[in-house]
Amino acid sequence: MLPLELSDDHRSAPERSDDADEGRPVPERADDTPIGFALTTRARRAVAPASLPPLSVVAGSAGPTAAAGADGALDEPGDTRPARARALRRAGVPLSEIARQLSTDTLTVAAWVGEVPPGAASPPGGHAAGAPSAAQPPAPADGATTEDDQLAHHLARAASAASARQRLVEDPAFALAVGILASIAEIDPHAITLSASGPLLVARALDAVTAEQAGVRARVRVIARVGPEAAGDLVRHRVATSLGLDVTQVSWTRWRQADRPDAVQLLVRIADPELAATVGGWVDSALDPVPQAATAWHA
Repeated sequence: MLPLELSDDHRSAPERSDDADEGRPVPERADDTPIGFALTTRARRAVAPASLPPLSVVAGSAGPTAAAGADGALDEPGDTRPARARALRRAGVPLSEIARQLSTDTLTVAAWVGEVPPGAASPPGGHAAGAPSAAQPPAPADGATTEDDQLAHHLARAASAASARQRLVEDPAFALAVGILASIAEIDPHAITLSASGPLLVARALDAVTAEQAGVRARVRVIARVGPEAAGDLVRHRVATSLGLDVTQVSWTRWRQADRPDAVQLLVRIADPELAATVGGWVDSALDPVPQAATAWHA
């Protein structure tokens, strides 16, 4: 047998030693390759809050309906905010403060706790639709109200009432609409809030308000409280159709303490200070057809 000879390449190759490999990077296997990832904003807020930029309000992207889901639901299974809102309200916390603590708006809190946001105090010589008692001072639904705001609202409301009294006598349809508004409306210096168990009365009230000011329906927001067995998304679409609104203007929340499994209650809000003063004057003219000054003079 011939002896096995090594080639030049093999003869010249130096012997490998374990010591020679120290310090050299070991090639990584495929399953050891790092996996790229990115932290969500919530995770960064927990582990690296300093890396987040300061928050700022972007106009048009954080409206009251922004928190609603794709089907218009204001809360989801497991959402504790409605229960927390009711507990805070039972403890006497104002609606506006509950809304601040839960990062939502006052109308949503009112729907969760089953209340209409309280109206403004009665104007001098008149009445306020749904005005709260003296034991429960009014709390504006949209931020703070200054004394100048209150005075301007009362003066505009008194002027509207003076002009509406004769109209009530001459226009039966207007008188009917004002009667409906007086029964379902809460009016403060910022907005009109309607509360009803169905869309019929709300639709009549909106017709009267729309006749007074064009484009009102585009500023309407509706929250439907629906009973445990009612289909919230279906109610949402039916209410939008009945009121002539876009479906995105209607949200819904579960009403677990409803007297009927399929019960529905609507809260409708129109944020417009000028319109609130006008409609408030209409209601005042119906509730107090003869001004107090004239009554005192005849007496």
